[in-house]
Amino acid sequence: MMRPSGTVPVAFLIKKKYTVPIMGKSIEAPINQITQFSSLRLFVSTEDALTAPQSISPVANHEMRHAIVGRETGANVRLVTIVAGIKNGIPYRGLTELDRYSGPAAAASVGLAGNEADKQNVAASGDDYGKMATIARGIIDAQSDVILEGGAILDEEKSIGSSQIDEAYRRVKRRREGIFVASLVITDESGDTHTIDKLHTRRGALHLSEKELSPFINDEEPQKDSESPKEPIPLRGYNSHSSVSLRREKKMAA
Repeated sequence: MMRPSGTVPVAFLIKKKYTVPIMGKSIEAPINQITQFSSLRLFVSTEDALTAPQSISPVANHEMRHAIVGRETGANVRLVTIVAGIKNGIPYRGLTELDRYSGPAAAASVGLAGNEADKQNVAASGDDYGKMATIARGIIDAQSDVILEGGAILDEEKSIGSSQIDEAYRRVKRRREGIFVASLVITDESGDTHTIDKLHTRRGALHLSEKELSPFINDEEPQKDSESPKEPIPLRGYNSHSSVSLRREKKMAA
């Protein structure tokens, strides 16, 4: 999604309008919604992905399973690649290198096509493939978002290391907690817009205070007519012992 610059699309304002939920003095403005607060319209946007990638290539999926299961079982990832090559005389379409052997990581391609070589590696290590595959499935189910996120990075960069794996974990953690880098566009009563960048959401929304927004609110009262009477105007409804009056004055321009 492109970050809005300058103004909020009028068509969007017409189609969607939300009233701000206020808890005490906290104003919650969700991402990609119009939030109304006093005379202000607030629009929050982000260029971060709000959801996990929907699909990755079969080779990236295969290799990221090895990498993430390896990571979750104590191994460090040295290299993950989807660039075809040959190693020890054996051709491959993708390759994952860990700093140590992990039975579950070796069996992480369970259920995928082309996993015969992985079965042989598990058998050669002396591990029971069925047990290793069961452990791998549990990790794959729990870390499916990380596998998709890492797979998307792998599809784009073709070869990655531990730093990109770390980034995949960070993206998923932020998404689960609703933390995104966001921009806030404030449209005031006069139709002028003010953009504030590099804010951070929590739980998918900006949490603002009334004090932070007050500079954008025009709370000046209209000027009184110069011909307004100056004599005191008595306030009715008081008992006879009270002497209370209000003088109507012309408000000076700031």
